[in-house]
Amino acid sequence: MAGPELAAEGIEPLARVVGFTPEQLVANREGEVTSEQLDPLTSGVVMPALLVVATVAGVIAFAVRARGPHPGGRIATLVLVALGALAFAVWLGLDPVRDRVERTPAVVEGPIDAVEGGGGPKGGQSVVKIGGLSLMAMGAHGQIQDELRPGSYRVYYLRHTERLLSMEPLVEAVVEAEPEAKSP
Repeated sequence: MAGPELAAEGIEPLARVVGFTPEQLVANREGEVTSEQLDPLTSGVVMPALLVVATVAGVIAFAVRARGPHPGGRIATLVLVALGALAFAVWLGLDPVRDRVERTPAVVEGPIDAVEGGGGPKGGQSVVKIGGLSLMAMGAHGQIQDELRPGSYRVYYLRHTERLLSMEPLVEAVVEAEPEAKSP
């Protein structure tokens, strides 16, 4: 049996409900992630950055107002809390940044184990489970499971945020065995 081949038909309905274009699928096949696919990661970087700014502003404001018999102890406690908040912000923002820097899709192949959630007519979030991964389909428009056919799929995703980029059905190519030669 030869390796799986790409199924030619049926991409458009699947692309529509999952939230990718045929052009994005082609880019993913070529090992690239489009800028449109990376745009949603911006909020994953902006929110931690805002947390850092708010924490630094809070530390400065508290330090300026610290008065009393033991201001040094209060400031030291606040600095430790601020460092913890900053570490948390960096940890939150690290995965989207790593995906934006790498710009390379990861690939998993196999049958779809489950689809949870579902986007409404205006879009939403679904989780596609395949190969032990739970991949977020952020731009889902409709029920993904309605467009899935039995069989295996090739799914492209961002490795660190586990965000589904695109997917396509695979067709198992069956190679018939040659008949054995008869012995005389």
